[in-house]
Amino acid sequence: MNETTLLSSQLDLINTLNQLGLYGMADNFRIQASNPNIYQGLSFEERLSDLTGAQQDFLRKKTLERILKNARLKSHMTLNEIAKAPSEGLTPQLLKEFSGIRWVENGINVAITGSCGVGKTALACAIALNLAQQEIPVLYCRTFELLMEIEAKKDDFGSRKRLMQKLSRFKVIILDDFGCNQKFNDEQKQILWELADDRYGEKPIVMCAQIRKKGFYDLFPANDTGTESLVDRLSNPCIEIALSGRSRRANLSEGINMN
Repeated sequence: MNETTLLSSQLDLINTLNQLGLYGMADNFRIQASNPNIYQGLSFEERLSDLTGAQQDFLRKKTLERILKNARLKSHMTLNEIAKAPSEGLTPQLLKEFSGIRWVENGINVAITGSCGVGKTALACAIALNLAQQEIPVLYCRTFELLMEIEAKKDDFGSRKRLMQKLSRFKVIILDDFGCNQKFNDEQKQILWELADDRYGEKPIVMCAQIRKKGFYDLFPANDTGTESLVDRLSNPCIEIALSGRSRRANLSEGINMN
């Protein structure tokens, strides 16, 4: 049975549901109306349950699409895919911990450390994807690009404030290439302090760095009270995942047949 055989009253109801924004219910009602032999034996409550369930599924799908669009993840590997061939240092206990959200609820930061190519970014994005699937807003960004964006607004208080407020709406922020290849300057240190202080204990920061967490002090121009205050907020509480092993990029390159 196709749409042309639907009753005008059924088409009117579908149009009304769409006008109300109940697109999931509209699609499900079209299915029910197009398959009367399948649905005629169901009770009113059962058919209504199908309609509301379809609307819930539609809303969850749209929410996930919105969260992923805003997240700007660099990789869409899942934790389950990473678990098939984890880097050294990524234990089953850690994978289990980050498949849940208790660490997020407790406001615990994460430092994913290791040399170039061991899978830091992929792991961080997999953790973020898992959160997005649970409707938790996340954001991926390269550290220095974000800092440069904020620095560019230093003379426009309103724009800078709006950007900082936008960042605060994300429950988890990933700072990739944290301290990669260069130290932070004083202004960048101040921005990071504002981020860390605003999010402390409530909205975790996930940092991907090539140096271990204990070496974070060396990323800043002066080991003064400001640096100590910042590093303390980033490091306590903080779970460090120290990855090691051969570069995955090197392994992939060697596996390419050039013939």
